[in-house]
Amino acid sequence: MGPAFIDASGPSDLAAACDVGQMSTPQGEHLYVSRDAGVTFTETGVPTPLDAASGLATPGRSTIVVAGDDAHGAALVGSFDGGHSWATVFAGGAGSLSDLGFTTTTQGVAVSTPASGSSRLLMTRDGGRTWTPVAF
Repeated sequence: MGPAFIDASGPSDLAAACDVGQMSTPQGEHLYVSRDAGVTFTETGVPTPLDAASGLATPGRSTIVVAGDDAHGAALVGSFDGGHSWATVFAGGAGSLSDLGFTTTTQGVAVSTPASGSSRLLMTRDGGRTWTPVAF
C-alpha cells in the first residue's frame, strides 16, 4: 500500500482512502471503512475514480468525499452510499485540492489551487453533493 488518508465521522466509524499497489502493481485509490474504532477495516465497493488522493472527509457513516486527481485534473469525488458508488462532485482542472473537511454533516470546505491564479475556498452546504467557490 501507498499513502492513506483517514477521517472519522464518529467515535467508532472511520473511512480511509489508500493507494493500493503503489510500490508494486498500481491498483488505484481504494476505500476502507471501520465500524469498530479502527480495530478492523473492510474494503467497500469499487475503487474511487481518482488516480491519486490528497484528502478525505466523512461527515456521516454513508457520506465520504475524497479529494485528488483524475484524468482531467483536480477533483472531488463523493459517495453517498458508504463507498459503493462514486460521482465527481467538483472538477477543478489543472491544479490541486487541499484542506478538505466538514464542519457539520451538511457544511464542508476545501481549498482549490489552480495551476495558475490564486487559491479559492470551496464550500458545500448540501453534504458534499455540490461545491462552489466562496466570494470574499
